[in-house]
Amino acid sequence: MLSPSDNDSLVQRLKNGEDAAYKELYEQHYTVLCHYAASLLRDDVLAESIVSDVIYALWQNHSSLSIYSSLRAYLMTAVRNRCLNHLRRTSCQPLSQTYDQVVDSNGNPLGKMLDRELENTIMAAMSELPGKTKSVFELSRFERKSYDEISAIMNMSPNTVKYHISQALRILNEKLKKYFDGC
Repeated sequence: MLSPSDNDSLVQRLKNGEDAAYKELYEQHYTVLCHYAASLLRDDVLAESIVSDVIYALWQNHSSLSIYSSLRAYLMTAVRNRCLNHLRRTSCQPLSQTYDQVVDSNGNPLGKMLDRELENTIMAAMSELPGKTKSVFELSRFERKSYDEISAIMNMSPNTVKYHISQALRILNEKLKKYFDGC
């Protein structure tokens, strides 16, 4: 934990746009913020994305930083607010959780038929995803890789990974919305 003077120094260095300060912020706070976001969202990949967005936004606006509390408290509040905004915007559960609940039909014959129909529709929708978007999405959702891991595997930046994930989710949600209306 940073002392108040270390905290003030880091904030000032961030405000001055020092790359080393940004790296220090990331090393000291990223993991804790990801755990916090994941506890709110129950989705590790989404949590990493939100924390990355918060840290990136802080860096983008570094020259106008006004932090009057500890940096950690500021970041925790920013992450919490982004998580809550995300939860408000998405009145339905994340696609993977909704799919898991629909597929668990407890042996009901009609449920089994609907399960197969939904599974076929999901697979058909996924087959229509553009190549890289499909690969990134599969690494994220089926192999449970983090954005950083996918970035290394696919030789692309974490922001490009984030773009492909959001594209895949947008396309899949559009193609599958009839199954999840009323969520």
